[in-house]
Amino acid sequence: MTKEMKEVIMTELKLLERIIRTKAFVLLPLLMVFMGGMCLSSCSDDDEEENYEVEVKDDEAKEDSSDEDSKEDDEPDIEETPFKRLLLEDGNSAGIVVSLYASSKTAVVTDHRSSLKSNVEIPSEVTDNGIVYVVRKIGDGAFTWCMDMTSVIIPNTVTEIGNSAFWGCGLTSVKIPDSVTEIGTSAFGGCGMLRTVEIPESVTKIRKGTFSDTGLYSITIPNSVTEIEELAFWYSALRTIVIGKNVKSIGYNAFRDCNNLTYMYMKSSIPPVVDEIDSPFEIKLQNKCMLYVPKGSMSTYKNTPVWNKFFYMEEFDTTD
Repeated sequence: MTKEMKEVIMTELKLLERIIRTKAFVLLPLLMVFMGGMCLSSCSDDDEEENYEVEVKDDEAKEDSSDEDSKEDDEPDIEETPFKRLLLEDGNSAGIVVSLYASSKTAVVTDHRSSLKSNVEIPSEVTDNGIVYVVRKIGDGAFTWCMDMTSVIIPNTVTEIGNSAFWGCGLTSVKIPDSVTEIGTSAFGGCGMLRTVEIPESVTKIRKGTFSDTGLYSITIPNSVTEIEELAFWYSALRTIVIGKNVKSIGYNAFRDCNNLTYMYMKSSIPPVVDEIDSPFEIKLQNKCMLYVPKGSMSTYKNTPVWNKFFYMEEFDTTD
């Protein structure tokens, strides 16, 4: 192999690495959508209309158990294996598929069918054979690519929204109840029509890609949040963002390609930790976005790497 060929290969590998770092979080939900579409296409409409009460077989239970073991820390209140899946058929909950867990009397939203409404209402509980099961979680990919879904009511029994739970939906606004403590990666990614989101004080972290590629105009990060992970708002339509006073760090490319971002309000007098090389911000954003910092903290921001690259900076009163 010639020296020239080696140089070409090394250059291509470096380019591939950068693409993977920036786009990997998008590929996973899309792969999920593709695989889900293959599964759904193999089922006839007649199958969807049949009673969907399915008892989990021994082999399937073993497989689910191994998967759930790896998520034990994420689901402390839900036992390892569901004993039944149930298709809901009433009102605005029609088309929702839930998995039931016997000993904990809990339910997880795991899937949906074509009978799903545009205005979805997730129930706080479901009843099966006279037994009530409380809905605690919206599972990974539960509503992926539901473009006809324009609104959703999430009950205050839900404590967790899974990875890519609403990826690619047609939602225009979301109010997350204060019972939710965990929002998964890319949970609302790809929701191009999503304009507003209310995040409760119970949430402590904005995870990777949570609001990436969305139509969000503005958002307020509550004071309960301590970390904004990488790519959290990548390619979103954000114009204004308010970042709570307890955010300690912001991950790389968190605001990459947020070309409309005009106003950023920082409530913390201490600049969050960011990487100087893999910055959350692009230079073109720092050249045009107005950065508002708390009164008395401008000198601190102007002497902190990355933050000092914002061309426009003003102080503001953070008292509510």
